[in-house]
Amino acid sequence: VKDEMPGTRWNVTNEERMYLGHRVMKATAETDAGPIEAWFAPGIPFPAGPGLYGGLPGLILMVNNAQYGEVYAADSLAIGPSVPPAVSPMSGRKVSESEYGQIRAETLTEEQQWWGELISDIREGRTKVNRSRECAAKLKNRRSRKEENQ
Repeated sequence: VKDEMPGTRWNVTNEERMYLGHRVMKATAETDAGPIEAWFAPGIPFPAGPGLYGGLPGLILMVNNAQYGEVYAADSLAIGPSVPPAVSPMSGRKVSESEYGQIRAETLTEEQQWWGELISDIREGRTKVNRSRECAAKLKNRRSRKEENQ
């Protein structure tokens, strides 16, 4: 599912200071929730922050929304090994969120039916429990046939 997060229109100022050993820059925004002030570290190129705050060219270490009395401030910062970038799917098609919900519901119904049949087969002795590879192969074949029909 491809979707957009609601963005904040930040105004990056020239104001700088040090925080937790990192150079941070001030950014402000006017939102429905009132004026927001954020301090972000451009040296940590990760456009995220606490809660729904994000979208700046660096990690947000402090955020202040005076209208709601919200104040978020990092009290320590430990940077671990780098995380590999997200990989886009190699196959498939783009779907809307509602299409995804429909596909998910259909798949869940089919999986529940399949598992119900498997349990009945086990109870009635038509399938042995220790044949898990055989069961996995049947499920894989069923999924392949379904994908071919789409």
